[in-house]
Amino acid sequence: MLTKKLDLAADLAVCEAAVPGPWEVVPVSAHFDDTGRVVVTLEITLPVKSISFPEVKAIAQFIARSRESWPEVLRFTQRTHSGGGGLRSFMRS
Repeated sequence: MLTKKLDLAADLAVCEAAVPGPWEVVPVSAHFDDTGRVVVTLEITLPVKSISFPEVKAIAQFIARSRESWPEVLRFTQRTHSGGGGLRSFMRS
């Protein structure tokens, strides 16, 4: 069962807004902030000569959104391929 309703159109828009790859992502550091959340610093190498702040923000949104959405998409796909009623139950939800 889906834990949240998928919005594939919104997810696709986020994907398309991100700078095309390939990207190389290297973890730099991680620490807890004052609220107890983990702050991770990454170094991302992109195949572009310059980048704007909105493009950097789009990359960050893509990373966060894909972590939230893709597990649901993959579970749905597994159910569909295994005969678990993925498409039927998705259409009913």
